[in-house]
Amino acid sequence: MRKGVWITRSMDYDQSQSHMRSTLIPFSPAQPSKWKDPIATESRSLDAISGNKVVNEVNVQVILRCRPLNEDEMHAETPTVILCDEIKGEVSAVHQTTNKQRTYSFDGVFGPTAQQKELFQTISPIIEEVLEGYSCTIFAYGQTGTGKTYTMEGQKMGKSWELPSDAGIIPRAVQQIFHVLKSKDAEYSMKVTYLEIYNEEIVDLLCPNENLDFAVNEAKRSIILMEDSGGATFLRGLKQALIHSADEIYELFEKGSVKRRTAETLLNKQSSRSHSIFSVTVHVKDCTPEGEDLTKCGKLNLVDLAGSENIIRSGARELRAREAGEINKSLLTLGRVINALAEHSGHIPYRDSKLTRLLKDSLGGTAKTCIIATISPSIHCLDETLSTLDYASRAKTIKNRPKVNHRAIKSELIKDLYAEIGCLRKEVNALREKNSAYRSQDHYQNQENQMKEVPYHNKAIDQGDHSSVLLKDKYKENAKNKEKDALIRDLRSSEKALTEQILKLQKELENAASDVSSLSAKAEIHDRLLDENKTRFQNFHVQLSLKLEYLHKAVAASAEQQQQQMKLLDVKMQSLMSRRNEVSEELALQLRKIQDLYCYHIKYIGEIAGEIDRNFQSTCHKMTSEVSRGFSSFGDIFKEKLWEGISAIHELKDIIYSQEDKLTTFVQEQGEVHLRALELSKTSTKATLTFFENLRMHLSNMSKIEEYLQSAIAEKLRELEMKFEDFAVKERLQLIERVGELLESSDNRKKNMGFMNFVRRFKKR
Repeated sequence: MRKGVWITRSMDYDQSQSHMRSTLIPFSPAQPSKWKDPIATESRSLDAISGNKVVNEVNVQVILRCRPLNEDEMHAETPTVILCDEIKGEVSAVHQTTNKQRTYSFDGVFGPTAQQKELFQTISPIIEEVLEGYSCTIFAYGQTGTGKTYTMEGQKMGKSWELPSDAGIIPRAVQQIFHVLKSKDAEYSMKVTYLEIYNEEIVDLLCPNENLDFAVNEAKRSIILMEDSGGATFLRGLKQALIHSADEIYELFEKGSVKRRTAETLLNKQSSRSHSIFSVTVHVKDCTPEGEDLTKCGKLNLVDLAGSENIIRSGARELRAREAGEINKSLLTLGRVINALAEHSGHIPYRDSKLTRLLKDSLGGTAKTCIIATISPSIHCLDETLSTLDYASRAKTIKNRPKVNHRAIKSELIKDLYAEIGCLRKEVNALREKNSAYRSQDHYQNQENQMKEVPYHNKAIDQGDHSSVLLKDKYKENAKNKEKDALIRDLRSSEKALTEQILKLQKELENAASDVSSLSAKAEIHDRLLDENKTRFQNFHVQLSLKLEYLHKAVAASAEQQQQQMKLLDVKMQSLMSRRNEVSEELALQLRKIQDLYCYHIKYIGEIAGEIDRNFQSTCHKMTSEVSRGFSSFGDIFKEKLWEGISAIHELKDIIYSQEDKLTTFVQEQGEVHLRALELSKTSTKATLTFFENLRMHLSNMSKIEEYLQSAIAEKLRELEMKFEDFAVKERLQLIERVGELLESSDNRKKNMGFMNFVRRFKKR
């Protein structure tokens, strides 16, 4: 049989059963079902088929991806606290406040530089196992704005439907499925569904109505999440689309993605406000070694979860705040499910949210699951990053029990028909055993004959005395029935009162839970502010220490330079003083020489004058008058010149003395300036050292105060936690006591009613 013929027949049958498929769509294909339609049974559950093969338990595969810093974070020079070792598969988170490092290991780690193609190559073996008949799930989990939608969807495709380089997991998985089917030349049929969970309401994104609001409202009203007796989860009213090529899937996915709810927040410009699940169901026809036809049913669930977000940081208000609350609530339930499965708890809270009900088979069920945890390297997202890493690390320990879903068409259908015939025979026999439920022809004829004889029997009964006894017995029976009805009414009223009390207690518990959540949010805000203050204080402390160290070095260098200059000035002053002394000694020596020369000339001139006087007196009496006149004129000239020389010597002496006085005054002034500068330098250096010493003391005191405040805050938080735990224990004990009192009062009322009925019966007797 050719592939096209088989697909055409499957399409015809699907069209004939389109109403059924649009009203009852399975979401847990590994659970048993009571639905008897062949195709629906095959798509919903294959556990009841003897051909299923159970493999050993396998752990959930967890892959971690760290996004790069965005433009705002790079512009603000935000420090990073995440280190990715892709070779070892380890991620380290560094807490700068405590300077501690926490390391996590995963099945695969991809850093900020990793490409979409590299990530898909790691999970591609899971896609191939879908075609072997396994149910597989891939979902992205993490904080808002960490790249979950980019990882799952990637860059939008153009009209040619060619995959871009940044295509996500969903289009690449579809391409791989069709590539494998084409390479095997397999006969197959394929169906897809696309839904979102918005505010705990399931919306069909493949709704064909062009009016989006009307389509969403219609989808909300028509889709119902249900479970059968075997625990299988299915959706009534979800539409399926029959697929023939990859381009059809791309087109349907693009149309559905346009209808998905998104909005802009402070943390993400295009934040997903709902969880989306894109499912691909593939039926592949194969042959067994014995030659029997075999159909493998594989299902691939591709889940893009909305990101958890802090309402204060994201700036969500009104509708956005409600959306964030519903998202956080469903993710919190998912976290509780992961913790319960990791701790092997007896109760798994799947039913607390629709998301966990739909992912029930993927977490601890019969599907193969891969979780892609996305984180941010920024220090501002450290708390959310650590929470994501903790949940992802716990999810690694969850074990699933994958099953291969296949059916041998001829033999298994014959077995199902025989089983159905046996069930119908049992039902027929059961109906025959009931009164008036089923009557054969002979039985019907006998009843007709008996009806004809009824009047004769009535006459005999009227004539008999036993009729009164029958009436009395009937009266007593009616009385007993009335008493039972009254007792039932009383029990119902007490049950109603108990139900009301239980509802009140549930409301009180919900209020307490909301108080706990609000206190937790406040504590989280307080812790975050405390961490931010610690970070700012440490940054300020480091910067201040660096600046003080730089200033200290600068002052020390300046003091050392001043000391060197003072030493140099000392040397220059000493050389100047020695030079001044040398000049003074030279001037004094010159002055003594001039004085000696002056005395020598005076003495020499006096001797010459005396000798001339004696010679003139002894030899030239005759010319006494003329010679004395000439001599007197010569003496006058000589005396005049002599006095001029004496006055010049006195002026030179005065100049030398004045220069000596000025030089002495200058040296004294320079010495005083030098001493003042030295004293000022010593004073400034001493004041600077004193300032640094005081500053060190203040810093030490501030560190002690910070340690004291931290210990005091930690003590207050411990006291608050202890008080809150005591309060919770007291509230729990009070609620248990109240429930016990209500049950005890109900039991007393029942006992009293039974005793009163007994008294009434005793009185009647």
